[in-house]
Amino acid sequence: MTNFSQLPESHRQQNIDHINQRWSQLYHLQKEWADKAVNFLFLTNSGGAIAMLSFIGTREDVHCLVKIGLALMLIGIILVGVLVARSYHLMTGLFDAYRTDVKEYFADRISQEKLNEDDSKRSKDSKWDLILGYGSFGCFILGISLGIYGLFL
Repeated sequence: MTNFSQLPESHRQQNIDHINQRWSQLYHLQKEWADKAVNFLFLTNSGGAIAMLSFIGTREDVHCLVKIGLALMLIGIILVGVLVARSYHLMTGLFDAYRTDVKEYFADRISQEKLNEDDSKRSKDSKWDLILGYGSFGCFILGISLGIYGLFL
């Protein structure tokens, strides 16, 4: 197996093009599925909350577990909202910082290595996205479970 530095320049460029193409493909897949996950979380929590509100509106005596279930689904919706807002601000910050660094690079004030290094440092994954997403899904599961259980009491 030949290392990258040992390849002829034409092969290096082909490898770089392939890497860029694959990177773009994986990025768009990740973005697509993240969008689907956020939409799913919002729809399930809001749908569950609407169903519970409809049920509560038809009964005079509602068990407190149904109300707690509704509250959990509303918290799930709030968590999705925070996730979306956080993602928007994070992406805006990444874009603004990268745009600034690119200007610095074209003005020969920083190297390409520095440009890539700084971008990599800023692009670290955050546990908050997982906490917010799974927290919202957990609110839905727990909320719907409590609501259904409360129906039978």
